[in-house]
Amino acid sequence: MNWLGQAYLPLSLNPCSLAANLPAWWFFTAYAPVMATLALLAMAAFLRELELPRSAALFGGVIYAWQGDLIPFVFPGHYFYITSWFFFAVAAWGALRAQRTGSWAYALLSGASCGVMVALPSTTDRGAIASLLLGALYLAPALRDPPNRLRHLRHLVLCGGTALILSLASFLALFKGNIVAFRWEAGSIGRRPTSS
Repeated sequence: MNWLGQAYLPLSLNPCSLAANLPAWWFFTAYAPVMATLALLAMAAFLRELELPRSAALFGGVIYAWQGDLIPFVFPGHYFYITSWFFFAVAAWGALRAQRTGSWAYALLSGASCGVMVALPSTTDRGAIASLLLGALYLAPALRDPPNRLRHLRHLVLCGGTALILSLASFLALFKGNIVAFRWEAGSIGRRPTSS
């Protein structure tokens, strides 16, 4: 059950965490290769959007997918991180496409990818940090291009709002779990024994 990095946590009802009930060989023969391939293709699309040659974009995708989380996180058991790499590349690609085409659909796709990244169990902190980095892809053109600043900021708001809606349930559950645990700890420590 540790191949998703959740050995001591209860499994939530989502397809990724329910996959922890499958044998470990399934991770290495199906899940990891599929997620690495998706991350490779998404990063190659992002690098092509930066107008890199196709061969350089594919090479960058290989480095991103295989030298990212897949290889260094095999031994610690935090394999679930590789799921966020695909969504990060898609979100970054959507942010670039939104600023180049002016289409709100790409900002929506970018926000949905950020929201999924934050909502995934075991990747909430990483997804939040990655979302802040993606916010810079919207703010930089807004500062650099004053005539179109409002359009870039609208895309940022659309991306952030979509991400917030998709990740709100996960954030509320995490917040409630921490508050309840804190109250329980505080109550058990501060309680004095009563005599009967």
